[in-house]
Amino acid sequence: MHGRCFTEISDDIFKISKRNATALSILMVDLDKFKAINDTFGHKVGDDVLVQFATILEQALRKSDVSCRFGGGFVVLLPDTNMEGGLKVSENIREKAEQACMYLNSDLKVKYTVSIGVSQIDFTHELNIDKALQRIDEALYIAKNNGRNQVAVK
Repeated sequence: MHGRCFTEISDDIFKISKRNATALSILMVDLDKFKAINDTFGHKVGDDVLVQFATILEQALRKSDVSCRFGGGFVVLLPDTNMEGGLKVSENIREKAEQACMYLNSDLKVKYTVSIGVSQIDFTHELNIDKALQRIDEALYIAKNNGRNQVAVK
């Protein structure tokens, strides 16, 4: 899912969660040093890594969760999920990415890790999804600045 579709769906999920007073967690996920993968192995391999990671996301999420490409990474919305649940999902995704490996041939493989920012939406202060996205981007920045391949909370 991309751009406009994400905006519409995320706004709907935000409004429903707020109206029903249910928790909503959001993750921002970035493949660490992804540019180096593209530069070293080419954009085709980079695309294959993205597809492999998207499969990891799909397997780690429930049908009610929403994930999409967003900027250079991915955003995940976890309806009916508090911070503790968001952290568990984030760590599961991080571990699966760390264990993943793409074999280019018998001697050459690509390994990658992800950094994840996670937060639970604060409906009293965040009046729309855009405010939450700003805060979750800060959490992702913390994860990357603290060494990558980790989950950070904001």
